[in-house]
Amino acid sequence: MDEGPESGFSFDTLHIADSDTRPDGEQESVNVKIVSRIFTHQHKVWFAGIAGLFIMLLVSGCSRVDYHWGWYEVLPTTPPGNANLRFMLQGLWMTLVLAGASILISISVGLLVALPGLAKNRLLKVLNRVYVETFRSVPTLALILIVSWAVRWMENRLGARVSMG
Repeated sequence: MDEGPESGFSFDTLHIADSDTRPDGEQESVNVKIVSRIFTHQHKVWFAGIAGLFIMLLVSGCSRVDYHWGWYEVLPTTPPGNANLRFMLQGLWMTLVLAGASILISISVGLLVALPGLAKNRLLKVLNRVYVETFRSVPTLALILIVSWAVRWMENRLGARVSMG
């Protein structure tokens, strides 16, 4: 068995002597190296040691005695816990509603923008290309700033109050 130089990989060498001769009369021999084990025993010990150290650090970091989990804050059997749990569930529901509405709006706008690009009308294709390339060339941060300025302008102009987080 050959050991690679300081690599830790081990190889089995198989020597095959071919009894046939080549046309020039010389005999041919073939060396074939087969990787028998990628991880040696030494690699397995190191891996187990590192995994054990990681688990030990993970468990020891969670074993502080001076911290008490406040499960009573969301326990449905207590009045404050019940109120907090209902509040969190309302937030979850609102998140799902907003996500669904965002998906529907984005699919609709995406179709309205993409379908003219598939049309046979040259004017629609050109308008689609101009719109797409314009928004593709504007950096995301600039779009965020433009939208925030537009929202502030709408608040001042229309008197509407829009919450931006």
